[in-house]
Amino acid sequence: MTRDFLVGLNKPCFGGQYDHDLGNNQFSKWQPYLPSNLDTVRSFFSEVHDIDLVRIWLFEGMEGLIFDDNNELVSIERTFLESLKKILDLAAQSNIRVYLCLFDAWAAKHRPATLDAMGLIIHGTKFINNILTKLCEFLSDHAATIFAIDLMNEPEGLIECNITTWNELESALNKWCNYFHKNHDFKCSIGWMRRKNAAKYSYLDVDFCDFHIYNESGEIPYYDRNDFGKKLCIIGECGYPVIDDSPRQLALRRESGVWIAKKMIIEACNKFYHGILPWPIDGPQMDEANRQLNSTVVQLARQLRTGTNYFNNSTSFTI
Repeated sequence: MTRDFLVGLNKPCFGGQYDHDLGNNQFSKWQPYLPSNLDTVRSFFSEVHDIDLVRIWLFEGMEGLIFDDNNELVSIERTFLESLKKILDLAAQSNIRVYLCLFDAWAAKHRPATLDAMGLIIHGTKFINNILTKLCEFLSDHAATIFAIDLMNEPEGLIECNITTWNELESALNKWCNYFHKNHDFKCSIGWMRRKNAAKYSYLDVDFCDFHIYNESGEIPYYDRNDFGKKLCIIGECGYPVIDDSPRQLALRRESGVWIAKKMIIEACNKFYHGILPWPIDGPQMDEANRQLNSTVVQLARQLRTGTNYFNNSTSFTI
C-alpha cells in the first residue's frame, strides 16, 4: 500500500526582505526587492527543482496592499502582482507547486504600525471584497501551480498581540475559507503554531490541517486522523529552534540544523503525515548551512518519489 507524501521547503521572504520582497509597503516604506533581484528567485528554484512544494509568504507586514487614510483596504498594488507572477512562472517551469501564505500573525510584533490595519482586516469585510476577489482572479491563471492557500502564519500571534479574540479569529478565518470554496477551486489551510490548535480547529472549512514544530530531538508525534477531524495533516514548518543569536546557539543551529530537518522529514513520513516543509536555518552566516539543507531536502524528495517501498507499512524510511 502506498500513499502520497509531499516534501517541500519554506521560502518566506526572498533575500530575507521581510514585508517588501514582492512589493511596496505603505507602513515600512521599504522599496520592493524582487524587481531588481529576480536572479535570486531563478537561483532558488534551480537549486530545489526536485521538491514538491515551496511555501511563500505574500502580505506579511502588509506588503503589496493599498490602504486608504483610515487603514481600510482598497486594492493590491501592481508591483506586487508582477513579482508574484514571475515567482509562479518560475515555479511552474521547475514543476514545483506553491503554498501561498497570506498573512504573518506576528507582523504587529515586528511592525507595530500595522496593528490597527490587521484588526480591521480581521473584523471587517473589505479584505474579502477588495483583496481576495482580485487575488483569486489573478491566481486563476496559475491554478495548476497553486498547491493551496495558507490563510495565516501562526494565528496565535494575533491573540498574543491582543488584536482579536479566539471567537473573532475563528469566524474570520472560516469566512475566508468559505470564500475560497464557494467562489474558486483553491484548497486552503491554516498554519497553526501549535498542534493542539490545528486539531482543535480542524472542523473549520479547511481542506487539510497544518501545524509547526521545532525541537532539538527531531521527534514528531504520530498523526492520528481522529485528532484532525479525519483530515490530512501536513507540517508546514519544522526545524531546529531559534532561542537567540548567541555564538553558542548559532553554532548549534549551524551544526545540527540539517540533521534535525532530515530526521523530521523521515519521522513525518513514517508517522503518516501528508507532507512536511523545513524552515531555513536562521541566523548570520548560514548560507552554507542552507545550501546543505536545500540539497538534503531535494535528495530526500527524490528518494521518496522513486522508492515506493518507503511507504510500505512493514518498511520504515530511515536515516
